[in-house]
Amino acid sequence: MWLRLPRRVGVGQGVSTISGNRDDVGSGIDTADLTGSSGPAGQGGPAESGASTSHRVRSVLAIRAFRRLWGVTYLLSVADWLSLFALSSLASKLIAGYFAQSFAFSAVVLTQLLPGLLFAPLGGVLADKFDRRRVMITVDLIRCVLFLSIALVGTWWWLLAANFLIGSTAMMWIPAKESAIPNLLRRKDQVETANQLGLVMTYGVAVVSAAGLFSVVTGVGSTLHLWDGAGAELGVAKVIVIINGLLYLAAAVVVATRIPELSGRAQPHPHREHEGGQSWISMFFEGLH
Repeated sequence: MWLRLPRRVGVGQGVSTISGNRDDVGSGIDTADLTGSSGPAGQGGPAESGASTSHRVRSVLAIRAFRRLWGVTYLLSVADWLSLFALSSLASKLIAGYFAQSFAFSAVVLTQLLPGLLFAPLGGVLADKFDRRRVMITVDLIRCVLFLSIALVGTWWWLLAANFLIGSTAMMWIPAKESAIPNLLRRKDQVETANQLGLVMTYGVAVVSAAGLFSVVTGVGSTLHLWDGAGAELGVAKVIVIINGLLYLAAAVVVATRIPELSGRAQPHPHREHEGGQSWISMFFEGLH
């Protein structure tokens, strides 16, 4: 008398008796359940909570679109930190008087941070209304032009005004990028790893790279006597500002030509059906929610 067991035992299928008669043991394993790769992106299987950090990092960087966006994040993070060094140096050269020069760094930092306090909620709402990829490209091109104009105009008041405008446009670029990341990934649990990679790049690798680039340019210029005379230091600062603008241009080119997956808009909120006549003030308060 044979003792029959249920059709499904453990994770395998096809074990029908204890007698050892096997027919394709394990052929019923759903590999998607084990890997979490079933379904569309962001709706996969269980999270990789038990996976090693290196495995989770490799799984995220294996996604080509995210890897390229990560490279763009590196370029722009270097540009952001380099702008702090370059504009502070340039402002101290353009402002006359020791007392005024001592506040040059504070003025640059203030004009960079003030847009975040004023326009962050509004920037997120506007970024959701347009194609993310076009928003990122347009903002990067605007920032490139503004940085080049700082070097061409060469006045302290335009430096601070352009720096404020650069910070204001960044309030649209950042939410457009952040909202696009989940659409590039394969599973929801990869978002945390992607955010960690972004933080490492922005506040780790990029800081060292920007400081190193600033040191190299100033060191090479003084060693080779590329900018001699009374305006030598001013010339070095302007060159670094131009390099800063070219970094934004390079980022815009990469986003425009190599990451088409960024295109798309956030799904409209059910309460925003009537937003055709929505005022700027209402959009501002909407962004606070």
